[in-house]
Amino acid sequence: MASPLRLFAALLFGWMTGRTQLPEREHVPRQTALPPPASEFANLVHALLAAHPGLTGFRLLDSGLDAFVARIVMIERAQSSIDLQYYLFHDDMVGKLIANKLMAAADRGVRVRVLIDDWGMAGRDDSLLALSLHPHLSIRLFNPFASRRQRVGEIISDFGRITRRMHNKSLTVDGLASIVGGRNIGNEYFDADPEVAFGDMDALMIGPIVSDVAHSFDAYWNSDVSYPIELIHHRRPNKRALDRYRKTLASFAHAARNSAYAERAMHSELADDLRRGDMHWQWGRASLIADDPRKVMLDYEDHSTHLLPQLVPVVDALQQELLIFSPYFIPGEQGVAFFRALHERGIRITVVTNSLASTDVGIVHAGYAKYRKPLLAAGVTLYEVRAHSKSRLHLLSGASRASLHAKTFVFDRRTVFIGSLNLDPRSAHINTEIGVLIQSPVAAAAMAVQVSDHISDAAYRVTLEDGELLWEAEGQRFTHEPDASWLRRLGLWLLSPFLIESQL
Repeated sequence: MASPLRLFAALLFGWMTGRTQLPEREHVPRQTALPPPASEFANLVHALLAAHPGLTGFRLLDSGLDAFVARIVMIERAQSSIDLQYYLFHDDMVGKLIANKLMAAADRGVRVRVLIDDWGMAGRDDSLLALSLHPHLSIRLFNPFASRRQRVGEIISDFGRITRRMHNKSLTVDGLASIVGGRNIGNEYFDADPEVAFGDMDALMIGPIVSDVAHSFDAYWNSDVSYPIELIHHRRPNKRALDRYRKTLASFAHAARNSAYAERAMHSELADDLRRGDMHWQWGRASLIADDPRKVMLDYEDHSTHLLPQLVPVVDALQQELLIFSPYFIPGEQGVAFFRALHERGIRITVVTNSLASTDVGIVHAGYAKYRKPLLAAGVTLYEVRAHSKSRLHLLSGASRASLHAKTFVFDRRTVFIGSLNLDPRSAHINTEIGVLIQSPVAAAAMAVQVSDHISDAAYRVTLEDGELLWEAEGQRFTHEPDASWLRRLGLWLLSPFLIESQL
């Protein structure tokens, strides 16, 4: 008879290594985007596009309040379809308010499709199953955990699959307007958290680009690794669960109507423009670049489905300047060599990323830190965002603690990339990403000028002095990671030797 210790060890090993299988999905119906409806909103969009043939109308959303208002207004205006795709969809104030608007849209007959990566959805199955009971609302999870309870064991036993995630962020309404950018759904992305704000960037767009976003959504929605929530769950909810959840969301939204956040949103710049009937659209040619969803099923080194190669022509055409915002920035030796080659071509390179104090993922900062000296030696101008500042840089204002989350590149002050792509191994090879390239010298130059004018009050300039790193801002000089406690700096130092860089 086995000893209790051996029995426990056997059970633990079985729990950690046992692999629950996902169900077959060959009978999951394929769906595609619906055509634009006949509506007042459609008439407005068509009139604008007729005056700007072949161009995309866009409005950059660097304010969290504006980004929230844009999503709420789009969902409220929907007449036929809403397609929503996100890596994270939190169950906080912003998440509940958007879920309530989606429910209201479905109640008035709008087809709502919600595609969420399963990584952040632990413990959320009850609400997702309740929503899935709605005849006009469908929810699919991308690359889901087969076990709805033993996630840690599945991460260990099926690591190669489970760690590959859908990092895309997009919202498309009626085939007429899309939002693509860096924001997930949660308080910290929309200036609704008084403690921390993720400085981010989205583009609200109308025009030819919208059909491209819709086609990309369809590819992910119909992917072999997207599963309806009801297919992967072992139980079905009571039919009254939908009514209960609808009342819960409606009650929460009613209570939030008079909140300080709702008041601020009502008087955001975008809300004021909407009341005046002037959206201040900018116009330019735009193209969507996105990973194929099959990326998560192929070998890391198979680049045939990858987004990054699609940026090569833009990089090759550079003549003067490259500006990079990347919150998680791990260039690797190959990336350092790439930047050195650009510098030798005469290209000015400025990188803005998080400091140790402002990052929300310390392990990624540990992966980045060892490349600071090589990057500076390669000619890169390097800035690290200050966690506490009175910044006039729109991306990094409005909270007691700022953290950069925008993934935005500016090429020669003529073209802007806005999307979900970090410059790290995980975005490049493991996760899926999406972004839009907009050719607009006006928008690109304005962004670059704002950075040059205000970066000094938003970030530390990192330089080398006698071979050692130096952080400088507003007359202050530091010889170690500024604003970070000695304990956090020690943790970074202890962690560094054990990093698996390819997974960061």
